[in-house]
Amino acid sequence: MYDKRVFLKTLKGLREVSGSTNDLPEDLRAVLKEIDGKIALGEVMVKLGLPEASFQAAIKRFVSEKYITEADKPKAAGFFAPSGSSGSEEGEDLDFTFLASSTNEKEDAEEKAHKEAEEAARKEAEAKAKKEAEEKARKAAEARKEVEERERLEAEERAREEAARAAEEAALREIEEEEEERQPAPPHTQPAQVVSDAEKLPRKPLKLGKYIAIAVVLLIVAGLALIHLMPFNGRIPQFEKSASAALQQPVKIRSLNFALFPQPHWRLQSVSIGGEAQVKIGSARAFTDFSGLFSEGAVLKSLVLDSVSLNAEGLGILLFARPEIKSASLRRLEINKAKLETALAALPEFNGSAEIGEGGQWQKITLRGEEGQIKFDLQAKGDKIGIELSADALALPREAVLKLKEIEASGEADRDGLTLSEFRGRLYDGVLKGSVRLKWKPEWMAEGVLDAKGLEVAAMLAKVFGGGKLDGKATYTLRGGNADQLFAAPRLEGNFIIHNGILHGVDLKQVIKGEIVTGTSVFNEVAGEFIHEGGVTQLPRVGLTAGLISAVGKVGVQADKKVQGQFEVELKSSLMKARANLGVSGTTEELRYTR
Repeated sequence: MYDKRVFLKTLKGLREVSGSTNDLPEDLRAVLKEIDGKIALGEVMVKLGLPEASFQAAIKRFVSEKYITEADKPKAAGFFAPSGSSGSEEGEDLDFTFLASSTNEKEDAEEKAHKEAEEAARKEAEAKAKKEAEEKARKAAEARKEVEERERLEAEERAREEAARAAEEAALREIEEEEEERQPAPPHTQPAQVVSDAEKLPRKPLKLGKYIAIAVVLLIVAGLALIHLMPFNGRIPQFEKSASAALQQPVKIRSLNFALFPQPHWRLQSVSIGGEAQVKIGSARAFTDFSGLFSEGAVLKSLVLDSVSLNAEGLGILLFARPEIKSASLRRLEINKAKLETALAALPEFNGSAEIGEGGQWQKITLRGEEGQIKFDLQAKGDKIGIELSADALALPREAVLKLKEIEASGEADRDGLTLSEFRGRLYDGVLKGSVRLKWKPEWMAEGVLDAKGLEVAAMLAKVFGGGKLDGKATYTLRGGNADQLFAAPRLEGNFIIHNGILHGVDLKQVIKGEIVTGTSVFNEVAGEFIHEGGVTQLPRVGLTAGLISAVGKVGVQADKKVQGQFEVELKSSLMKARANLGVSGTTEELRYTR
């Protein structure tokens, strides 16, 4: 029996369909979206192609949970079953007219509900903006604190230099005063007896020890000042030899200096590691004690690397190097402004630190993006490295074929490759999970599985679909001569299913009638299999269901996005059966349908 009641959404219902809440399953949310306070429940049921029992059960739930409320009865209704039809089966005859428009009172109620929903959304946006402002203020305070600390250290350095300069000037003044005391008095006439008595008095001894001490101090001060300016390039071969032995790679250093402040350390400029300079370091500071200036076996306390750039091969050199030094005092290494150049992903600059073991090998490395948006934790495990990754966002590869958010991953790496047993991220408002095994010898290759849940199809193919959520599984293989070529020709194979969406560009009801009419078709499900290889995507079997209408066919998408496909559309009803052929062409940006 045709239900002529008209309902409109409450504020709770508007929040549910707008996405502010997510309490209903997708199939019930799709029904709730069609209830607009203008058309009768019977027409909504026919439009969605739902059985009466399940539709009425949904309406009862909406009413009991206060998602909808009954509006005033419409002044006129315009749905008529065709003559000779019992009207016992929904959608058997595709001809119907729409109900008359709702009264102004219903429109006012719905407008009020919309305004309330907008006000709630505005308040949520204000709260989010306030939180972001507080976070921005916190980061600004940390930046100011860092600047103040740097200025304090610079002020202390200037104070030390001024104190040394003042000591030198005081010593010079004292020497000048002593010299003036030693100068003989000007000649003048004295009585003979006075001169004779003066000659008998003992002479004042010279302060040679004091002069020697002052001279030594001046020499030391001058020497310390000169140390900062003196190049020690003669010791560069010694440093290069030691570093090359530790890293098992050629190491080159352009210049070498020694500094005393803020503590004694060697400063190495323009350092390169690897036969093709796979690692470049702008400057390095090797902290030692004062004996390091004179001894080749000086104690090395810590190492700081600034402005580091490296490629994927250079990263392997640093991670898997096994130093020949059996015992060393070095326990910590710091890294500032490190940049990994790779086509695999777009990564920010890193800061980090490494803990060094007794044998000179690193034990743990922690890397952070400069704004905290990405984090790597690496743990030495014998010949392997444990990896933990988290990131706010990551683009794979640089050209951003995939733009993942809220990424988490864990796995292990060795000299031959990388294995992520599990990774997880958000993609197109859904979740993408999977695994990867990456090898780089003798060629680059990656393979694994992907599992997608709840991806927004409209965000991927806006010109083809409206609404709808995609689930799917696939296996993939990537190959390339190097990292830059890895994503050039991917191969994927799997299956997919899209729930409760809209197909743009064609009205399947009109196709059954023998016409091609542009429009839309609401579907319950689109499912199929796919193979993507060499830039070409093949869907050998695709099925669509939309109430009493179904379509089965195949589609191919070429590398230039051209589409070619053929479907058989069928209407199955106890009162009527019909079939029609439907051709698909055009591009993924603009599909064309023909009979």
